[in-house]
Amino acid sequence: NFLSYFVRAQYILNDKYFVKGSVRRDGSSRFGSNRRFGTFPAGSIGWIVSEEDFLKSSNSFSFLKLRASYGVLGNSEIGNFPSRFLFGGVSYNQRPGLAPTQPGNNDLTWETSKQFDIGIEFGILDSKISGELDFYSKNTDGLLFSVPLPGSSGAADINRNIGNLKSNGIELTLQTENITTENFTWTTSLNLATNQNEISALPNDNSDIISGRNINRVEESISSFYMPQYAGVDPNTGDALYYINGDGGEGITTNVNEAERVILGNPFPDLTGGITNEFTYKEFSLNFTFMGERGARIYNSAGRFQ
Repeated sequence: NFLSYFVRAQYILNDKYFVKGSVRRDGSSRFGSNRRFGTFPAGSIGWIVSEEDFLKSSNSFSFLKLRASYGVLGNSEIGNFPSRFLFGGVSYNQRPGLAPTQPGNNDLTWETSKQFDIGIEFGILDSKISGELDFYSKNTDGLLFSVPLPGSSGAADINRNIGNLKSNGIELTLQTENITTENFTWTTSLNLATNQNEISALPNDNSDIISGRNINRVEESISSFYMPQYAGVDPNTGDALYYINGDGGEGITTNVNEAERVILGNPFPDLTGGITNEFTYKEFSLNFTFMGERGARIYNSAGRFQ
């Protein structure tokens, strides 16, 4: 169940100055009985500069708007019942019974992000070229994670709010009208986005949290790959080689258990983008899109056997 209250208001002056604000109060049964509700305010301002007298007669800018916003957002995407003590059926000495399958956490609560945005919207040459350029900075507190537990606890992991994550990036969208005639048009749409994230704090004096082949470590990207570093193939035997300490300083080995685990990138791209072109001739149209990303690492688990 979700229960939400919200209020929002806006003020517009002379169709060129904008002030908006909102406050949400959200509750979710997914969270612990002690902390089910969160309060999330937000506000923004905008200024259509092209409506000012000093730009109204401009032949270059047909539209120009500056805007900024700051807001707090809650995230509850952790599935159902993550805070509950759960039990499942088992067989013990040929008799049916119940055993714990998930430890509960009555203090599990919203993951909270505080985000600042500043941007510009523009139209040039009678809006034949238009677009938006934005910069954002986000600080996320109380990350929702399944945290591994020692085997002696009787459970594999527990859902908790842990640490802080900082991220920032730039987003650009651009639309152009390349050719416009009575029977034929050609338009292009381009988008580019960058993103960098870094863990800034973790519980237990910033101790690493390792889960499988991924690690969460302060000053590193979230869910970084943490594993032995591959060093190629032994030409004499065909066996895989690994760097002993990850940087080649202590040589290589064919025994993967002798190789130290090191951080080998993360699954998040540094740059994403796409471009779409559309051609229209009378009743017919043709469009095509290219999309891509750069900087992300992909782990090929099947490669271990090839």
